[in-house]
Amino acid sequence: MKRVLIIPGICLAAALYSCKDKPHQESTQQQDTSITTQISDSHSAESSLDIEGTYTGTLPCADCPGIKVEIILDSDKSFTYNSTYIDRNANAPIEDIGEWSVKGNILTLTYDDNSTPTKFFVGEGYIQQLDGDGKKITGKLANMFILKKKAN
Repeated sequence: MKRVLIIPGICLAAALYSCKDKPHQESTQQQDTSITTQISDSHSAESSLDIEGTYTGTLPCADCPGIKVEIILDSDKSFTYNSTYIDRNANAPIEDIGEWSVKGNILTLTYDDNSTPTKFFVGEGYIQQLDGDGKKITGKLANMFILKKKAN
């Protein structure tokens, strides 16, 4: 009879001991998560790149050879977006203005005329225009949506 009580007693002690360690493991996991969050938050365009400056390039155009673009991001968070359609309308430039902001690695241009904001992925020395859903453009033309930063 003693043997019958010893085995369940050992199992009960082992179960209670294993329950005691679980809260400690969870707190360790929570600490690891917060460390990961701090590291990933500190590596964003907002904190590590000098975004202000002038970006230029030629964007694709459905009915012309391309659109020459110049975006000037000023230190006061204002921007000027100059675009010229190649071989159309006597190359008359179009100028838009507004305010820019960065969250993570996403640059958002908010226009003064309340038109749809334009979003860009921010990289080292370039910005890449995103699609209407804020995702990177893929396919054959993906590299044509990159504007490079001009040296000062």
